[in-house]
Amino acid sequence: MYFEQHNVEVDAIQSKIDNVSVTLANKIRNLIEANGPQIDKLYHQQHFIFFDEHNQPMEIKSPFYLKMFTIGPTSFYYSIPEKQVITLEYNSDVDFDFPTDVTAHLEEIIASKPSVYKTMEHVFGLTDLLEKDFQSRKQLLEEIQSLD
Repeated sequence: MYFEQHNVEVDAIQSKIDNVSVTLANKIRNLIEANGPQIDKLYHQQHFIFFDEHNQPMEIKSPFYLKMFTIGPTSFYYSIPEKQVITLEYNSDVDFDFPTDVTAHLEEIIASKPSVYKTMEHVFGLTDLLEKDFQSRKQLLEEIQSLD
């Protein structure tokens, strides 16, 4: 493959990646807007457990930050009150994690690691999140009743 041919083909592929990433990012933003209030209500329910797509409880860091995924050394969270995808930047001068809104950069995040789209869709789409909590409660009830 020659240099010119490479550049033309890579540019075409990158254009497609960019277009699909924008479409997926917009879907996530729409889900956040539509379902953010319900996620907030679920967070405040005493017994609701946020499970990831692998049936593992999701980490809640500090009040209101639901850990969603990690890319390299950077962890990404959903800020429940602000309804934003964020990263936390630690400042040792004040011993505090400062949130940085990255919702506007979802295209780049999805393009860098496409699997994170499924995680975000799982959380913001609600259906799978609700089903996993329901199944967890159902299993817990069965276990408790079997002891009786």
